[in-house]
Amino acid sequence: MSTYNPPTLQKLALDGLLRKDAINSSDLDYLPTVLFPPLFLEAFNGRHTEILKAMVAAWPFPCLSVGALMKTPDVEVLQAVLDGIDILQTQNASPSRKLQVLDLRDVHQDFWDVWAGKKDEVCSAKTGNEKQVAKHIPRYALRQRLKVVTDLSLGFCLQQHQTCLLQWAQQRKHSLRLCCLKMKICHFPVEIIREILNIFQPNYMEELEIYAK
Repeated sequence: MSTYNPPTLQKLALDGLLRKDAINSSDLDYLPTVLFPPLFLEAFNGRHTEILKAMVAAWPFPCLSVGALMKTPDVEVLQAVLDGIDILQTQNASPSRKLQVLDLRDVHQDFWDVWAGKKDEVCSAKTGNEKQVAKHIPRYALRQRLKVVTDLSLGFCLQQHQTCLLQWAQQRKHSLRLCCLKMKICHFPVEIIREILNIFQPNYMEELEIYAK
């Protein structure tokens, strides 16, 4: 005899939003904070790029760790996230818009595990969820100016997602804090290495390895 487990109200609500394929800012204005992480996870895994773009611009927490979700580089998803940052930068600041750090490194997986139900933490109450979020926000997220943090390992030639990020960062290096904490560059011409280093602010670089041609 099989047991039927009906979907939760939260699951039904998220599925309803995802079926729209696009969300505008008015939809997100009334979305409870507790639903942002699980909806983002669903949109990310389902490659709903328009929803991702809107959610990045409306992210209600200080830090958004995308790198932990991007085990396999996906240029379309990365571009949607970067487009969301562009939208956020053009908006008038609002008290509900709290994003201060976009983290493209493979870190803070525990934060997403909580929302995916892979751990035993109980996060049903809003205050409980906010405690879980705060626990996984690095200290640099408390600073006010929007920062993009990444690690880069570049060898022989740029991969498509790396080209996408570097071109985007090059055009915005005067409006964002662009930080590459760990950088390794192998077998690139010196002039290309100089261009890459010029994108990121050296004060935030912790490890640098260069093997030029």
